[in-house]
Amino acid sequence: MSFYSGNCLASLINLASVSPPLCYRGNFSTTPSLSTKSVINEYFSTHPECYTRELEEFININRVNPVINVFVFIVCYNKLPNLEHIVRLYGKQKGDVNFQVTFLINYTTGDNEEKNNFDENVFLESAKLLLKLKERYNFIHVITKRYSPGEGGLARARKYAMDYSLLACSKTERPDSCVLISNEGDTLEIEDDYLLSFSSRIGVGREYFVQGRVKYPSNVYDIPLLKLYVDVRERVHIGQGINEHRYPGFEGMMPIGRNYGIHPKIACLSGGIDPIALRGAEDDQMLGFDIYYRLGNGIKHYAEDIVLTTNPRREILIVHGLLNGREDDAKSMYEDFHNNKKYMIALGMTMFF
Repeated sequence: MSFYSGNCLASLINLASVSPPLCYRGNFSTTPSLSTKSVINEYFSTHPECYTRELEEFININRVNPVINVFVFIVCYNKLPNLEHIVRLYGKQKGDVNFQVTFLINYTTGDNEEKNNFDENVFLESAKLLLKLKERYNFIHVITKRYSPGEGGLARARKYAMDYSLLACSKTERPDSCVLISNEGDTLEIEDDYLLSFSSRIGVGREYFVQGRVKYPSNVYDIPLLKLYVDVRERVHIGQGINEHRYPGFEGMMPIGRNYGIHPKIACLSGGIDPIALRGAEDDQMLGFDIYYRLGNGIKHYAEDIVLTTNPRREILIVHGLLNGREDDAKSMYEDFHNNKKYMIALGMTMFF
């Protein structure tokens, strides 16, 4: 590890356990006519000063390039085996985009010492790996967070990562042309023009929220009943956006946090990510509702051609087990997916299941 990486690691670890009080999101901005930079500043003025100051410290460690216009943020809990693969996917991106990819490495401490030791080891090794990769891929930004019991969760982590990206965006030359993109640490494949596809819609003012398509390994679709389940599940999810004029009770599309892009101004005007309203994985859905309630129809769009392939979710593994007369431990299968070599052959998943 280089001298630079070693110093960065020490600084990151020093900040990792600092958790400013944050039991709410910022107040909704009420002045949409302001510039994007002004709206971002207004948004952060409603947060605790110590919270914004800590984000600034992470920015000072990572260093923001003022020409960046696309900000990807990825929440990672125990995703060490997949981190380098994700970095290489972004290293192959083509087109006229200047981007940074922020990895928020996090875990929540608890009473189980063995689990804490395991999580801490993965946490440290993940940070070390990303800092090593940063020497070659300078688009990498690293944030490290240990949360106390009751303070963690996907929503809290995703808010932190989005807010870091918002603050970084405010320091660029053209905040009005910036795009935020939400991913998770399970990504298996994206197209080489993935970032360009988002920026050509949002960064030029054509659209302000774009939900990309989420796919799973090819073998999932080779099983007819499993394919039917997946198709219905995704149609219900995305269909709320496509058919909101026919089904107004749905109140707009529920975003999927693994693959959406949003203009920074819209993120602030809708209040950003709510870290506690629904603990767990519902923060993306809440963001969709807030966009609808605060800003009305016409903001959200679905882009079937912006595809991200991810590992099968727990419920897909459960259905697969039921179809085969088994009661598999879907939680373990999901969490161990990236450690199991037979799942990763050629990324075509030809030996999957």
